[in-house]
Amino acid sequence: MRDPTRQDSILVARERLERTKAWLLLAGCGAVVTGVLGAAAPETGAAVFAGVIGVGAVIGGLLQTLRGALFHRWRPRSIVFRLVSGLTALAVGVALLWTPLDAVAALGLAASVLLVGHGAARALLMARDGDDRWWMWAGVAAALAAVAAVVLAAGWPGAAVWAFGTIGGLLLFALGWWLIMLGTAADSRSDRNLAGRWPPR
Repeated sequence: MRDPTRQDSILVARERLERTKAWLLLAGCGAVVTGVLGAAAPETGAAVFAGVIGVGAVIGGLLQTLRGALFHRWRPRSIVFRLVSGLTALAVGVALLWTPLDAVAALGLAASVLLVGHGAARALLMARDGDDRWWMWAGVAAALAAVAAVVLAAGWPGAAVWAFGTIGGLLLFALGWWLIMLGTAADSRSDRNLAGRWPPR
């Protein structure tokens, strides 16, 4: 008989799911509650999000800058990359902590521009190569551009903060619901604990 643990990766994934189910449920419930609160109070949710990301960016920027300045191993390209990325992250973190709502609105606008540009460039490249699916990326880019235009027309930066908080809250709610579904996924009792043990009992 062949060892099924070498070919059945589903059993291994199922056992990992069993071990982490409690953490998945806890994270899912927290994400659902946070998402609902963020969608109900978009400005507060955006401010909290900016504070959390700002603290993380400041810490990460400081570590990256120190790493580039002290532990660079005398590689010029590595030094420049780490210093630039560290100082950029540090500046973004300070901006998020100093003026959270304005910084969130600016980041939302920058992300929208990047996503629209990426979608448009991908559509053009696929159309040039003769790929019939280019219209999907073109549609995504057009939809994102329309949303950004509506938000900008509604007022800056208040409308951008409201849109960011609402959409972010809904996405967080969806992520939490997915984690809950993953944590409560039904598993088969017959082959539980089969992976990683040979021969099976």
